[in-house]
Amino acid sequence: ARQQQQQQQQLRRATEALRTPAVAALRRPHPSIAPSLERLRAALQELEERLASAAACWADHPPLRPVWTEFVAAAAHTAEFGAALLVLEANISAAGRSRLWGQERAGWWRGEVAGATSVAAVASSLTLLDEVGCGWEALQKALEPPAAGKRAPVPSARLGRGGGRFRPRVCEVEFAASRGSPLPLLEWCSESPDGCQLRAIVAGQLVSLQPQLDGSWKSERLSAAPFVDLHGLTPAEAMGRRVTAWYEEEGAEGEPPRDVPYSGHVIDSSGCQSGKRGLSVRFDYALDEAGAQEELYLGNDDDWLYGLHAMKPERGSA
Repeated sequence: ARQQQQQQQQLRRATEALRTPAVAALRRPHPSIAPSLERLRAALQELEERLASAAACWADHPPLRPVWTEFVAAAAHTAEFGAALLVLEANISAAGRSRLWGQERAGWWRGEVAGATSVAAVASSLTLLDEVGCGWEALQKALEPPAAGKRAPVPSARLGRGGGRFRPRVCEVEFAASRGSPLPLLEWCSESPDGCQLRAIVAGQLVSLQPQLDGSWKSERLSAAPFVDLHGLTPAEAMGRRVTAWYEEEGAEGEPPRDVPYSGHVIDSSGCQSGKRGLSVRFDYALDEAGAQEELYLGNDDDWLYGLHAMKPERGSA
């Protein structure tokens, strides 16, 4: 009980410190890993809620739970998520622990979590605790209603007051959506203005990622993602670019329709950010009724790529 009170005090002080404006500004994670951190947060919250629903954690010190919840909500770095995971494991009741989770395995696991330096390392430890450390089969048998004609099992005193209820595992994406907080998505873009950077859409923002000599990444938020998908470029960078667009045309008699490529260059991209209009392209060999080079707008429903292409790539390979 004394150890749990100390955990509660330490978590409360840490949460207060993390939420001060000066510290929050220093702790802002790179946009490139923000979606991964949010997935980890949701996965940790899902495991805790599942354990708490089964009355398999916090039984010895209930006041610790709201403090832990507040700390996880404020966490923004790998070490903070690892610390929250360690506190959660330490407060799983005997009924919630698997018989496979002996002192040797648990001790090794705690060392791995304490030394974790990446989101993937903490997520792997969380999965191991969920799948090996928690006694879900025993909890399910003790808490689920018995089948027709079968006697209900005697509730274990180790489950705590009020027993509990068993809830099946759900993925972090479904869990976050069920709580009204959909996870932000990271979408890698197929284009960048040069070979020294990558582009991605992170939570609705166009982000540039540049590798550094020390192995880290320099990230820069460029703008809100254009309403018209420019495949990773800004409207200014798309200006003047060569493009190829494919349009379905009727084949010869007895042949199916086919996609025909048309090449041209971008003459206006000013409407792409707001979505008022698409990417204005002047085509090389397509003529309008007046005999001038045809100009058309390309939008999100059109098939097009930067550069000159004779063959249309398979979907997802561009």
